[in-house]
Amino acid sequence: MGRLIGLLCAVLGTGCTIPIPTRPPIFDEVSCEGADRVVDPSNSNASDANTCGPWDPCATIATALLFTLGGEELCVMPGLYNERVWLSTGGAAAETITVRAAQAAVMPDGSLAEVDLIAQIAGVEVSGPTPIRIEGFRIRSAAPFEDDNWPACAAIAAHDGNVTIDSVHILGAVCNGVRIEGGGPDARSSITNSRIDDTGFRAIEAAGDGLVVEDNLIFRVTYRETFADACEVPEADGIGLRGSDARIRGNRFEDLGRHLDHAPWNEAVCGVLDPDLEPVPHVDCLQAPAGADGLIFEQNRCFFEHDAADVGESSPGHAVIVRSPAEGLVVRNNVFGSAVAMPVSIGAIGSDVAGARITNNTFVRLGEPTTDGVALNLTEGDGGAITDLLVSNNLFVDQDSEANAFLRCGYDCASEVTLESNLVWYSRPRPDGFYEANPGDVLAAPTFADAEGRDFRLVPGSPGNGDGADLSGLGYDVDLEGAPRTVPWDMGVYEAD
Repeated sequence: MGRLIGLLCAVLGTGCTIPIPTRPPIFDEVSCEGADRVVDPSNSNASDANTCGPWDPCATIATALLFTLGGEELCVMPGLYNERVWLSTGGAAAETITVRAAQAAVMPDGSLAEVDLIAQIAGVEVSGPTPIRIEGFRIRSAAPFEDDNWPACAAIAAHDGNVTIDSVHILGAVCNGVRIEGGGPDARSSITNSRIDDTGFRAIEAAGDGLVVEDNLIFRVTYRETFADACEVPEADGIGLRGSDARIRGNRFEDLGRHLDHAPWNEAVCGVLDPDLEPVPHVDCLQAPAGADGLIFEQNRCFFEHDAADVGESSPGHAVIVRSPAEGLVVRNNVFGSAVAMPVSIGAIGSDVAGARITNNTFVRLGEPTTDGVALNLTEGDGGAITDLLVSNNLFVDQDSEANAFLRCGYDCASEVTLESNLVWYSRPRPDGFYEANPGDVLAAPTFADAEGRDFRLVPGSPGNGDGADLSGLGYDVDLEGAPRTVPWDMGVYEAD
């Protein structure tokens, strides 16, 4: 069922000490209890001539996969595994195969025993119709980019969807942290409770419907010069999405694009650049460039701490950038903090964006507002239209440019957008009439509990407390942390106690 592709290069010598989040529960002993197949090279009975059962474990993951059937669980004991593993199920779909690290345990010296799967290009590469669950590994990568390996250039690469990734720590992937593609109409994938650090391209690149990305930390995505001749427009995003009905929830995006290192477009190798493309890195928490029907982006924290000097020639960062077709887009209960970013950009180019809801978000400027930037950027073109867009209960703090209060439209917004019950405030002087209030708006400075510490709760008595509209009819009634909303609602991501 599986096969070993080859031995791998040495692990990165630097940047590998970032602690992986503790995975509860922590046991007194490392355990593979209940597993059907076991890998434990430290066991004196371990051999790849075994059948990899609990009492006769194998020494390598690749061998154990040969014996693992649909519906079974393969457990890997702590150790350093210099393997690049390929799992190809083939044939008809079977029950889920689970490949997990042993339950973490506190060792006598106080350290946390974990499993390291060190990857060259792909730590785990899977294909075939059978669902796969990957749980508990730490995967590190140190290989150079090679164009022939691009489809698999990820710490975890799933070629036919149907992959579940939980409690995994990916560190130093040269290309993507996770790459998901293909799969039939019923294929579903999820990434939960994981951490992805220091990837060289998008942390997650996914094509397919029904993707769930929930409760992850995505930290430091860097477009590296290694790709200079790859003839790809640079992307240093948290998530690149192509598909419908995705739910991106409860994630924290930090330090995206800070350490960008890229070369100019190589015209001799790649030809003349399409004039519609920008040969500079894009830095977004989520980019859905080819449609995103039913996308829900909620309860996320997305921070761009860099300024223009840090990112060089990179384009402004977006928390969410969506291009049509997109129906039923939801962006709610998120914190967007940036020095130079344009948090939400929606484009109806050639087709429509209909029924979007941007509600109860907190948009704040990190640091002094020395550069222009708007919270919402709307564009239309080639016959596409943005219709029935609701913007309500948001906090817009220093989300302004010389010409725009917090919203920039590439067309006449009046009949397309409903603006109501938002707090809008600028610390920079603006002329009278710069922003004309809409029904329910509050034009006053909010008082946050600890803005420097990124606690954007409104203190008692702050403008915005109790000033929001009741939006329970939109299908949600909780705040960023799941606390119930009470009438009258508060503006922004938090509901006061």
